[in-house]
Amino acid sequence: MKRRVRTWLTVAFVVLAAGCTCPAREGILRTLGFCLSIADATAAPCPSNVAKAVYQFYDLLVCLQPIPSQAGPQPVPRPPTAPLALEVAIFKEAFDRGVFAPVRVADGDVLQSGDKLKVAFRPNVDCFVYIVQTDSTGRIYPLFPSERFAPGVSSPMRGGQIYQVPSDPRLWMRLDKNTGRERMYLVASRARRTDLEDILRVLDADWTKSYTGKADAPRPNLRREFREDRLIRARGPQPQPAEGAPLEVPSSQGQSGTVQPELFRTFKGEFVLMRWFEHH
Repeated sequence: MKRRVRTWLTVAFVVLAAGCTCPAREGILRTLGFCLSIADATAAPCPSNVAKAVYQFYDLLVCLQPIPSQAGPQPVPRPPTAPLALEVAIFKEAFDRGVFAPVRVADGDVLQSGDKLKVAFRPNVDCFVYIVQTDSTGRIYPLFPSERFAPGVSSPMRGGQIYQVPSDPRLWMRLDKNTGRERMYLVASRARRTDLEDILRVLDADWTKSYTGKADAPRPNLRREFREDRLIRARGPQPQPAEGAPLEVPSSQGQSGTVQPELFRTFKGEFVLMRWFEHH
């Protein structure tokens, strides 16, 4: 009977040592080896060769165990990042029988000198937004961030919040007498674009001085750098627009209205939009 018990313990030890990978493996092996030594001690005055062989086999297995990695636990895979989305509306001030009824400007629309414009946008997550307008003469108007159009508004923009340019509800951008095609670039990025901010800061200062008559128009080299360098050039195709949720916007007379924005989204880190209209 004791020989049979010792035989089963030996078989269990060998099978467990060869195939078990659970965290309690070493403790179980030591327990089985101890039971083998007790079973052997009750049968003979000295340990048997089987018990010695079992312990030698156990010691060999311990020596062959892989050393735990010192690099620490492996990072847990992240779930897919939520898309970067931006609801945008370029709209002009209009009234219908005295009631404020903003009209969204689409690509190719015709606007007249004197029309008043605003830009409203709402990001879905915290991100950085940059807006620039160019006219037919090549002049660059930094709209956002800008101390003239949005004083005190700092990045990053908060997800779910509506922003307007100009930020003051009473102020609108009025089209001048320079007719032709005008373009507006909107950049949305998860990361701060310091390269773009540096140029826009200089352009904003130069444009403000030019507007007040204290300096000439922005320097040509800045216009060339802005256009030729890949600061606002789209990285890949533009995201296709969809209809967003209505944005509530105020008029210059204090009335409130809603405008239907376009919704753009991407799973990349940033995207660049270009919108255009004809200025007659």
